[in-house]
Amino acid sequence: MTEVAARPPAPRPLPELPAWNLGLALLGLIPLGAASFFSPGPGEAVLFRGAPWGSPCTFLEATGSPCTTCGMTRSWVHLAAGHPLEALSYNPAGAVLFVWLAALGLLGLVRLLLPAARRLQAPWQLMVGWILFWILGLYLGGWLLRLGGINPLPGT
Repeated sequence: MTEVAARPPAPRPLPELPAWNLGLALLGLIPLGAASFFSPGPGEAVLFRGAPWGSPCTFLEATGSPCTTCGMTRSWVHLAAGHPLEALSYNPAGAVLFVWLAALGLLGLVRLLLPAARRLQAPWQLMVGWILFWILGLYLGGWLLRLGGINPLPGT
């Protein structure tokens, strides 16, 4: 007589963690904080509550070439001020990251407040693909184009 192999029990769905959605909602406050405390200044300056903020990029000063994050702060500040083209010209990866964090914050808030919306989630493959596109395409790709003289930082 043959034995029938016992099937393992079906995995139970993970419990909904309100802390995860709260964390996403709080993450969305980062771009809002940038919008409320920082503003574009004259020339290439960034203002924090009206006073000049930041210093020149040490990597740029030492090598003459921009670093991978050159222009990211200015891209956030310009996007927060409602200047999307300027934001993209300073650092496309920074502008997309700003929008991405704001969208994740909104998603977390909606999932936190509306129980039916807790099922809203992206497939992990989409998230991995998006992250790889951001890192390889926008962040590193944008930097390599800059090093090649394409899309130089404004004001340099």
